[in-house]
Amino acid sequence: MLACLTPLAAWLAIAASAVAMQPMISCQEDVAITVSATASNLDIPGDLDLASLTPADGEYVANLTATLPRKSITGIYTIAGRYCEPANADPARQNTLQILVHGITYDRNYWSGMGPPGHQFNGTEYSWIDFASKEGYPTLSIDRLCNGASSKPNGLLECQIPMNAETIHGVIQAARAGKIGGRKFSKIIYVGHSEGSFTGNELAQLHPKDVDTYVLTGFTPLLVLGAIGTILVGDFTPALLVDKTRSPPSLDPTYTIATSQTGVTGVFYFGDFNTLAADHDYSFRGTVTLGEFVSALLGQLPAPGFTGSVFALTGQEDQIVCARLPTDPLVGYRGNCGSGPSSYTAKTRNLYPNAASFGYGLVPNTGHDMNFHYTAQQTFQMAHDYLSSQGY
Repeated sequence: MLACLTPLAAWLAIAASAVAMQPMISCQEDVAITVSATASNLDIPGDLDLASLTPADGEYVANLTATLPRKSITGIYTIAGRYCEPANADPARQNTLQILVHGITYDRNYWSGMGPPGHQFNGTEYSWIDFASKEGYPTLSIDRLCNGASSKPNGLLECQIPMNAETIHGVIQAARAGKIGGRKFSKIIYVGHSEGSFTGNELAQLHPKDVDTYVLTGFTPLLVLGAIGTILVGDFTPALLVDKTRSPPSLDPTYTIATSQTGVTGVFYFGDFNTLAADHDYSFRGTVTLGEFVSALLGQLPAPGFTGSVFALTGQEDQIVCARLPTDPLVGYRGNCGSGPSSYTAKTRNLYPNAASFGYGLVPNTGHDMNFHYTAQQTFQMAHDYLSSQGY
């Protein structure tokens, strides 16, 4: 006897068949790259207390960063990551690797929608990796030094922008040498968010030939205006006093964690976003070290040696890198990146005077954490349109 499918059952069978036929992202979750690195870090006083500063001290912090002596630091570290082959293979892009570098309070999952592929928040809506995969790009999303499953050395002296850049330099060398993904990558696209973008700027200063093109999200050259207010509004506290499970084994008190959900949401989000996404984000937030905070402004300096291409992309209402006054994050005043060539975002061009190409984009109704807004797909599309325009 022939079975008779109801319309609903027939539709479900067709849908299941279609899903089964779709190419799937193939990811390796246990990538671990050992790097030996030497960096010229800031020699930060052990008694420096950022909590004692006021938002008006932005200029003081900039001067402090510029005048602190340097100290050479050498270490051997493990950088953890997730390598993904694309769902849609593209021969023209098979040897082009996107290296994805997250900002503070995050790890590699920032790039896959707040969780590993297949287990993220709200499907693939907020997943850069999924979008890049459909475009044919292999990706390596890493946990920056001192974050996620990567090594967690001293949070003050070692966990700084210069050492972060040097460890990523080691990762790029490994990728070009064929130690990641089973082949030698001839082109490297560096995609950063916030602190990951500041680290990218530092990398362009130190090793201008490492990367072919940079995509810097949540980035402008004017972090100094919103930096202190952001730290204060998030109420960052030593993680060992809040949740020992989020601290490194040494319980280093310079690893801090945000304790104000209202404050964090206020500076990371804006406009029409899913409040459940913001709640999920805060629940799974990570630590940030004092060294990362103090050295962030080193990732705001010119990189005249870089001759590749750069694309800067921000949410129009980014309160961290587009603050107009140091007090803006504290009073909840929305950021305003401006418009056109005079926008904060466009001014990124000044840091790359010899870049072969520079582009910028502003995503309306969007705050700092661009990947987690309803406009995420627009963000992903703008970035990949730029890459395509450059032949990547």
